[in-house]
Parts: sequence; C-alpha cells; structure tokens
Amino acid sequence: QFSRGLDEASLPGRIRVSYLGAAPGAPSPQTGLTLSYDGATRSVELRFSEPMLPFRTIRVEVLEGLQGFDGAPVVPWTVTFSVGG
Repeated sequence: QFSRGLDEASLPGRIRVSYLGAAPGAPSPQTGLTLSYDGATRSVELRFSEPMLPFRTIRVEVLEGLQGFDGAPVVPWTVTFSVGG
C-alpha cells in the first residue's frame, strides 16, 4: 500500500520479485506474476501463478520510474520476507 495514489500507467515493469540467493536459471516468482492497482486503497496486489517455494526468502523491489498520480517519482524501496513450509 502506498501513501499516495499512483500513475497506473507507470506500474508495468516497476515491481520486481525474486528469491534471494537463487542460482541462475532457477525458478523465479516473477514468472507469471500479475499486478493490479486499486486506486481507492492506493494498493498494488501481486498475484503469483505458482505457489512460492517453501523456506525461501523473497525480495520485492519497487523500482525507479514508478510515479505518483501527479507525476512525482516514487522513491525506490525493497522489502524481504520468508516463506514458511
């Protein structure tokens, strides 16, 4: 969830999801990822086509280029979390 509204057109390609420490060519949660934006709640929902691998650490990155509804840039940030079994 964001503290202000987003320019939905700037969203594609601006959120990246990966497994920390994954070997090259390993499965990626980014494959089959779909995003949807809800302007009323200023939130982005991430939907994965496959379940995340258990006991792995996930990194979600908001990348440079995402913009607020007024065209102001959103400061890039990262969050990590672990998936249980």
